[in-house]
Amino acid sequence: PRLPATSESEEKNMKVRALLALALSLLFVLSIVPGAIAADEEPKPLGTGDMFKNFSLQDADGKGVSFDSDIKGKKNHTAILFMNTACSACMMEATILNNIAKGRDDLAVVAILVDARGAGAAKAYQASQKFETIQYVVDSDFTTPPIYGFDFTPAMLVVDKGGKITMSKGGFRRTDAEKFKDELAKVLK
Repeated sequence: PRLPATSESEEKNMKVRALLALALSLLFVLSIVPGAIAADEEPKPLGTGDMFKNFSLQDADGKGVSFDSDIKGKKNHTAILFMNTACSACMMEATILNNIAKGRDDLAVVAILVDARGAGAAKAYQASQKFETIQYVVDSDFTTPPIYGFDFTPAMLVVDKGGKITMSKGGFRRTDAEKFKDELAKVLK
């Protein structure tokens, strides 16, 4: 048996009903998935003038490191460098920070290695680079940089003794090395 022929207006009504059902289904699914619609409720990335948010990560040996209890307030300034071991720009910036910190008693440098290869790669990098002033912690899941608006490496923050971010910088070019040193010197006064 054949289905009865439908008129053009009936076909149009069926399409409209199908689209309406699909739209309602989609709205229902989105309403039960937390945060699926409310993208504007995403937290604003922290930057200069904001308080640094605590992190709890591990160093290359697996020892827990917390910003608030292990780093904050120990020195007047802390440079937080987000880097990975395969990034040549990261190495250049780390070299500059290490050299500056060698001559200062008031600056700590913490490198958050966002290398997906984990603590093993971090430990090998730390041993090969011999940056004696840099404390390394590992964030293999890249969870910390986005809090500060970074989705790339290198990126750097300077935090004062009280935990306030006094400098935020993303990216590094060899040609900007002197400008970087000058900007950092102003913040470290």
